[in-house]
Amino acid sequence: MTRPLTEKQTNFLDAYLNDPERKGNGILSYKKAYNCKNMSDKAIYVEVSRLLKNPVISLRIKEFKDKVEKKIEEEFVYTALDHYNELDELKKEAMKLDKPDLKTALQASIKKGELKGLYKIKTEITGDVSKMPFEIKIVE
Repeated sequence: MTRPLTEKQTNFLDAYLNDPERKGNGILSYKKAYNCKNMSDKAIYVEVSRLLKNPVISLRIKEFKDKVEKKIEEEFVYTALDHYNELDELKKEAMKLDKPDLKTALQASIKKGELKGLYKIKTEITGDVSKMPFEIKIVE
């Protein structure tokens, strides 16, 4: 069974994970949480290393990093479905105008088709691609 963190360990962890001036910096976080007046930099480094190896602290840091990573994935992942839906909305909005914007609606429809793989562009590369110049042609 693991012991709960002391107040100082909790303060260290809070500074390490959340304090904008100390985030991810073990030495600065340690100096905030502990009295270091009579400690050398080497001694502080050793204590930080010991704290970061503490199973409870290392687990909380991992959980925090996993949570941040998951949030980033959820907020910033842009899928093909998201893109397809945006194009669909753009097409609908273009057609709702007093004077429908057929060009924009058509472009959105074409992009949706390209996204779904309905349009294949065949290319042909001629010449030695390891040397310049080489040529790329669109084949019909």
